[in-house]
Amino acid sequence: MSGHSSFTLEEQSPFRNRISVSNVHSPAGAGNGSHAAYSKVKLNGHGQATVTLYARPNFGASISGMGVSGEVLNKLGCQNSGSLTWCRVGYPNQAPSELWVPSNSLTFLGDGE
Repeated sequence: MSGHSSFTLEEQSPFRNRISVSNVHSPAGAGNGSHAAYSKVKLNGHGQATVTLYARPNFGASISGMGVSGEVLNKLGCQNSGSLTWCRVGYPNQAPSELWVPSNSLTFLGDGE
């Protein structure tokens, strides 16, 4: 994709599964890293020692744990939920689990960082 394209596919069955695709760019100051699946991200606690990890991409979801600010994780994918973009993250060398964090709590890392 190029430009500022996005689209959503919705399954036409009772399940109504949705896939959203967007051409995501880092906000200013977030680094020039890749937004591809399994790219590296660093948790940013904005002055706090930890970052809350959620079970689903919203603040009302149960808390799945706390990540250490500055810790490097794998970004598994991102999606928009309301006015925020949330990213599912996983710890390197571990099976993916449902750990979500708002993208403004992530620094997207480029190769070699």
